[in-house]
Amino acid sequence: MEEITKNPSSDVTLERDKKMNKNRKIAILVGVLVLVAYLMLFSTSVTPIIGLFTEVISGAAVIAIAVLMYSLLEPHKLRKPYIALKFVEGLLMFAAGIFILFQNISVYNGIYEIHVYAFSISALFFYILLNKTKLVPRFINIWGMIAAPLVLVANIYTQLGFELPMLGMILGFAPIILNEVVLAFWLIFRGFDEK
Repeated sequence: MEEITKNPSSDVTLERDKKMNKNRKIAILVGVLVLVAYLMLFSTSVTPIIGLFTEVISGAAVIAIAVLMYSLLEPHKLRKPYIALKFVEGLLMFAAGIFILFQNISVYNGIYEIHVYAFSISALFFYILLNKTKLVPRFINIWGMIAAPLVLVANIYTQLGFELPMLGMILGFAPIILNEVVLAFWLIFRGFDEK
């Protein structure tokens, strides 16, 4: 009877393939969740119950993205603040959904004025962390690191009582929305860089 010997290099290869397969699934799921999180853009243009539903789903997606990404973002001092801000962002979206349900648009708008801070700062942290881990191409990370503060500046400008023209709103918000859509599709179709 022939003795079967184990090849240690095949065990290493098998483990690497399992990790890559797990990371590929995480990348797809994160990409889909990024797109789902943008459902909230439509929450005020529908019925109150659908508005509540879109806000809750969007908030859950935001939190799920942070949870899924936690293990991939190597230990770094921004990892915990990023996670904390994503939880705050998600919970604010849940609260916004409740106020949409009760059609209290002024409170809803107030929640979103706070939400923008959690979103833009956590997005900046996220792209810094992605840049450090090299999970996605550098151009996506740099784009995100530039776009996230633009949202913050646009929000502060309007909170100081200045009227932001439509072009200013587009320049403030479109770069991060487009960046996150590109990131989502990159993750769905290409996944994380496994270097």
